[in-house]
This record gives sequence, structure tokens and C-alpha cells, in this order.
Amino acid sequence: MNSVLPTDWGEAAQTALASIFPQIVVSHMLLNIKLLAKVENS
Repeated sequence: MNSVLPTDWGEAAQTALASIFPQIVVSHMLLNIKLLAKVENS
């Protein structure tokens, strides 16, 4: 088995966080906008 493992797990975690965090922030913002629009329409 010739798999490539990250040599530095701290760096791997930072890379994962850097790629996932913006998606979480954008999803949260869109959800808030959706909820605010729903409240405003009622």
C-alpha cells in the first residue's frame, strides 16, 4: 500500500480547517438571511 500520509498532523488539521471554515461561515450567513426574510414576510 503506497498511501501518502501527512508528515505534520498540525499542518493537516490547519489545512482542513482553512478549507471547511469558510463554508461553515457562508452557510451560517445564508441561513440567517433566510430566517430574517421569513420573519420579515410574516
